[in-house]
Amino acid sequence: LDAPKQSPNGKLPLEGVASLPTSDADGAPISLEWAIDPLPDGVASLDSITSTGIYGANLVVVPHALPAGGTFTFRLDATYEGRVASASSTVVINRRPWGGAFEVSYDAPAVALSTPITLSAGSSWTDDASDLPLSYSFAYAAADAGDAPTPLGSAGNARVVTWKKPVAGNWTLYCFVSDALGARAEATAPLYVEEVKLDAAKLAELTNDMTRASAEGDAEGGTLLVTGLASTLNVAAPDPSPPPP
Repeated sequence: LDAPKQSPNGKLPLEGVASLPTSDADGAPISLEWAIDPLPDGVASLDSITSTGIYGANLVVVPHALPAGGTFTFRLDATYEGRVASASSTVVINRRPWGGAFEVSYDAPAVALSTPITLSAGSSWTDDASDLPLSYSFAYAAADAGDAPTPLGSAGNARVVTWKKPVAGNWTLYCFVSDALGARAEATAPLYVEEVKLDAAKLAELTNDMTRASAEGDAEGGTLLVTGLASTLNVAAPDPSPPPP
């Protein structure tokens, strides 16, 4: 093990070795078998959650098999001509950050490319002291569409982000809170954003915003502006298909 605390999302590899003094070795094989205590709830056997089986020197437990926050002791038994020797290692499975809230605030109604949306993780998220510091990230995705969330900036220690120029649509907003070992908590909130009227004044405002973002080196802000404008123009574009006869 590279560390006593492990992520529930990754493989858990354990390496064992068993040997005899040269004077005692007579060619008979050493039998190896792994065991776990306790067996996770709902798991029929240790063998069923490994990719290696339990009768070799190495053991690999598959991802997501051990519950977050659990403590498990793995034991390797070596049997030789009826004699048994054992060695064990105890593993703590990391748990996600907890105790926090996710708040979304704006002046209703939310209008595309116009109403700033503030997303806040609050200050009450916490974790085990050994798993700090926490990092925060935010994203949005079309509600009930199953699409991967689109990030609103990069992960960092800032608990608040503002979606300055939101896109029209029915959205699910995400708040992700990750600890230093990679365990991540997730909170969501709904948001409906109305379409905007793209008149000359609004287009001029958006052009100025994109120019400012470029001048200030705000690549993320510029990308979000372009994405929002493109989405709005696609919604506003007439259907090119000919009318039915």
